[in-house]
Amino acid sequence: MTVSPGDKITASITLSDSTLNIWTISLSDQTNGQSFTQTFLYDSTRLSAEWVVERPLVDNTLSQLADFGSITFSNCSMEVNNKSENLGNLPLTKILLSNSKKIHLVEVSNISSDGTGFTIKYLLMQ
Repeated sequence: MTVSPGDKITASITLSDSTLNIWTISLSDQTNGQSFTQTFLYDSTRLSAEWVVERPLVDNTLSQLADFGSITFSNCSMEVNNKSENLGNLPLTKILLSNSKKIHLVEVSNISSDGTGFTIKYLLMQ
């Protein structure tokens, strides 16, 4: 799957088989029509959800965070006790990506007025 700057991505992680703890992750690039789906075994507590922007390890070294501008997460929800809940109805914790000097590399907005989204903005200092 090839993703380019500015592409709109839809992502979901769904519990496919609760007895076997099988999950399905699906990514779809709404801009170019490409998609990716994979199932995997994961023994989750099913007590939390995360929406994440992070930098990967490359050759066992933490990579430089790319200047992604800003990323908006929208239509975010989580199933709690068999009921879909949006972010505005859940207890939240912001975890900010920082460098080795503990300087924040991103800024995270408050939850949107409809309770379903937020924006992460890249900060130019690293």
